[in-house]
Amino acid sequence: MARHQVVTVGSEWTELTANDVSEIVFQNRGITSLLITVTDGAAPNPSDDGFAFLPGQGHNMLLAEFSLGVTGGSRVWARFLSGSGLVMVSHA
Repeated sequence: MARHQVVTVGSEWTELTANDVSEIVFQNRGITSLLITVTDGAAPNPSDDGFAFLPGQGHNMLLAEFSLGVTGGSRVWARFLSGSGLVMVSHA
């Protein structure tokens, strides 16, 4: 299912994708750094790290280029380093 909406994200990993995707666009609308990671569907471990995006930053991401070390990466997850905030998400 396609998604084009603002998602509330906290300090625990939250899935941004509504289904398997190959490309996603997102923007950090929070006030702290946002971590983004990709998995094959399973939720990341709480201690897993990700790529950091400052407030206002975003990315048009092809998962195949963003998750070179993840076999079958098709799900995108986010968490804020502290507190919670909003993330704009769009994918087919």
